[in-house]
Amino acid sequence: MTILSGYLMPHPPVVISAVGHDQSKIVNATAQAMDQVGRQIAELAPEVIVVISPHGPLFSDAIAIRGEETLEGSLGSFGASEIHLKKQNAVGLVKALAEKAVEQNLPAVIFDRHLAKRFDVSGELDHGVIVPLSFVENHYQNYKLVEITYGLLPTDELYRFGQLLTACIEQQGLRAVIIASGDLSHKLKDSGPYRYDARGPEFDAWVIESFQNNDLVKVVTADEDLCEGAGECGKKSLDIMIGALDGLETTTRVLSYEGPFGVGYGVVALTDLKPSEQAKRFDDIVMGVQQRRLTRRNQEDSFVKLARAAIEAYVRQQKRIKLPEALKQTALGGPSKGVFVSIKSSGGLRGCIGTTIGTQKSLGEEIIHNAIQASTEDPRFPEIEPWELEQLAISVDVLSKGELVSGLEALDPKKYGVIVETDYRRGLLLPDLEGIDSAEEQIRIALNKAGIKEKEAYRIHRFTVERHI
Repeated sequence: MTILSGYLMPHPPVVISAVGHDQSKIVNATAQAMDQVGRQIAELAPEVIVVISPHGPLFSDAIAIRGEETLEGSLGSFGASEIHLKKQNAVGLVKALAEKAVEQNLPAVIFDRHLAKRFDVSGELDHGVIVPLSFVENHYQNYKLVEITYGLLPTDELYRFGQLLTACIEQQGLRAVIIASGDLSHKLKDSGPYRYDARGPEFDAWVIESFQNNDLVKVVTADEDLCEGAGECGKKSLDIMIGALDGLETTTRVLSYEGPFGVGYGVVALTDLKPSEQAKRFDDIVMGVQQRRLTRRNQEDSFVKLARAAIEAYVRQQKRIKLPEALKQTALGGPSKGVFVSIKSSGGLRGCIGTTIGTQKSLGEEIIHNAIQASTEDPRFPEIEPWELEQLAISVDVLSKGELVSGLEALDPKKYGVIVETDYRRGLLLPDLEGIDSAEEQIRIALNKAGIKEKEAYRIHRFTVERHI
C-alpha cells in the first residue's frame, strides 16, 4: 500500500509556543493531538508527505502544485523566523501529477518562481504547510515534500484530483502520507476573526460527527451554503485528501476538537488503510453533489427560476428569452424595479450586476436583462461558460426605493444596502453580505467602488431588498 495514512490538521500559528506564547496553552489539546500525528507519521516513515493547503497560491480555476526543487519557508511573518522549514520537493511526482491532470481535463498548474513573479506572490511555503509539519519535524525529517494549494473548483473535480494523486503515487512506487491542512469554522464566536454565524458550529458538528461515524461521503457532500456561512478553509483540502483515499477502508479517529478563539481546530487521523470495493466512494460523491444541486433548484422561487432560465438560454444559445405568458399575471409582470442578480459558483462570486431603478417594461424583463448582464458583462469575471451552468447558485434582490439618510447611525449592514454618490459617481452595496459587519466597512467599500475618497462630500441613501434564492 503506497498511501499510508491521511490526516486533517489545523494550521493556527498560535498553537506553536514561539508564536502564541501564553495563548498556546489555551490550545494545548490541539498541540498534543498534532504531536500525536507527528509520532504516528514517524512510525510510518513515509518517503513523501503531501500537504494540501488553503494558503499557498490560490487560483479560482486551477489547482497549484509547488514546482521548485527546494521548498522553503518560515513563520517570520508571525514573529518566529526561527520556525523554519526547508525540504526537497518530490519533483518527479509533481511533474507526473500535472501531466496526468491535463490528460484527465483537470485544471492544475506547476507553480514555480516564474509564476510567483508573474502574479506577485510569495514563492515560499505558507503557514498552512509549516505549522502542521512543525509537529512532524519534531519526530521525523527523512521525507520529501509536495505542497498542493486547492483551486476553487467543484467538489467532484477536487475529489477526482485526489484519486489522480494516489494513482501517480502508486505509479511511482512511493510510500506517502497526505495531510489536509485546514481550520474549520472561523465564525464560532463574535470575538473570533469574524462575526458569529449559527452555520459555524453547525458545520463543525457536521464534519466532526461525520468523521466519528467514519462517514467520509458525508464530509465531502456537506452543503455549500453551510460551508460558505461557516467561513471555513479546510473543506476543499478534505475533498482532495478523501478523494486520495477512495477505494480504501479507514480507521478514523478524531484526536481533538476545540475552538477557544472562535475558530474550529480539528485533528483527525485516518489510518489502517485497506483496499475495498465497498470503499469506492466516487459514485456516491457525484450522486450527493448532484442531489444537492437538484434540491437547490427545486427550492428556487419563480424569480430565481426566471433568472436561471435567462442565463442558461443565453450562455448555451445566445438567445434572449421572453417573459412567459403565465408569469405576466404575477408580480413579475408588474411594474419594474431596481434588481440585482448575483451568481455564485463553488469558487465564490461569479457575477453580479443590477439596476437601482427599473429600466425595462416589467419586473420580469428587468430580471432577464440583469441576469444576462451578470453572466456575461461583469468586468471582474470572464463570461460564464456552458460547463459551469449546473454548478451555479443564483439569487435575485429586488430593491426598495432609496431613502436619503444623514449618517452612519441610520445604517445597519444586515438590514440596509447603501448607495453613496457625489456628482456623477455612484457606488452601491447590497445588504447582508458575508464578512461585512459594520456600517463603516459598508460605506468604505461602497466609496471605493464609486471612486469617491472618504474625505469628499457625498450623499448616502439606504434601501432594503426582497431577496429571492
